[in-house]
Amino acid sequence: AATESELAVTMGECTPDALREMTWFSVRWAMSDELSPATRLHLASTSERLAALAAYASPSDYLAWLWLARSQALVGRWEEAEIVLKRAQELKPNGEPPVLFYPDREGLMRWP
Repeated sequence: AATESELAVTMGECTPDALREMTWFSVRWAMSDELSPATRLHLASTSERLAALAAYASPSDYLAWLWLARSQALVGRWEEAEIVLKRAQELKPNGEPPVLFYPDREGLMRWP
């Protein structure tokens, strides 16, 4: 999945929406216990690059900024994720502020 998304970016075949969708898939796969740690780390890094491109390509799209914050948190860039999350909050339409994680039934944090 990471190779295909990187190829699509290299070929210039990506809209901001496609970049955001590829970010979502990369984050989901990076969280999978079924993959090796090296593969998960590669997918997490890929998600951060894709999300950064999406935010750059569509700077007024709060979802692009939200997924950038989530992917930065995934790779341990907590300070950057906090700054980016604030930008997503500034851009979000009316409603609840965006969050990085949601609590599950056991009180653990999970991705939305």
